[in-house]
Amino acid sequence: VSVVINETISINGLVKRPAEYQLLENMTVEDLILQAGGFLEFADKNIVTVSRPTFNVLEGQVSESFSITINTDYLRGLATKDNDQSFYLKHNDIVNVRMVEGYQHRKTIDIVGEVINPGAIMLENKYQTLEEALNMAGGLTPFGSLEYSYILRNGKPFIIDLKKNRNKKTSFLRGGDKIIIASKSGTVAVLGAVMNEGLFVWEKGKSMKKYIKESGDKSGKISSIVVKGPNGITLKKKWFGRLKVLPNSTIYVYPKAKKEKIKGQALDSFLKVLTVVTGSLTTIILVQALGN
Repeated sequence: VSVVINETISINGLVKRPAEYQLLENMTVEDLILQAGGFLEFADKNIVTVSRPTFNVLEGQVSESFSITINTDYLRGLATKDNDQSFYLKHNDIVNVRMVEGYQHRKTIDIVGEVINPGAIMLENKYQTLEEALNMAGGLTPFGSLEYSYILRNGKPFIIDLKKNRNKKTSFLRGGDKIIIASKSGTVAVLGAVMNEGLFVWEKGKSMKKYIKESGDKSGKISSIVVKGPNGITLKKKWFGRLKVLPNSTIYVYPKAKKEKIKGQALDSFLKVLTVVTGSLTTIILVQALGN
């Protein structure tokens, strides 16, 4: 095999050594693929594209593309070069090896908590539904509840009602998601400005106010009350309405900040007032003296 002086070809895409190469005499696409180290995994090993410089001033053409069927037997050393069917490369040809049609990186999600087989599962379809994912984890245990479950995406809560979306034929799952299947049972912690901070058994329908009452009620004046759910979402109590307390929630009761008097502040204020009053009286006396 002889080298064609100063003539080069290139190959890019899914080969081991994509680069520019010296054009050899009677060099085929298969010869170039072999010189580039062969295909990478998930490369389309059947057809590649060759772009060849072709100029037509009137039509504005600058290149021409060819779809070339690869002689895979020749690549594997099972056959000789087919001189009649081979595509021979020319100077400045560019060979592009594409990814196999429809390929996507495989994605995994974690399903933990109240499922039969907790752990990582591999998504089989980019449109995988929640119901299909749960089935791959063996389904919920008798203690599992989608109403209290949630998804973490990149470490942050993904706000979605899993119970309502369980049977919908829509896909919202992404690789790296973590689905936490909550339990129908759990505890509620009450912390902050209460007589007795503590942990209580969660009861369905039990109000936030009752949990606080069981803690001995509020101690002193309160600035705000918030409920942090098991999914990390925090809601603040307003003067109207009520907050739903889920299993494994935490109720925080925040005291109202006391206004502390700075030492000597009262005396300073008294002296300032006294100075103002004294000045006013002096002014009045002077005015009366001048009038007389």
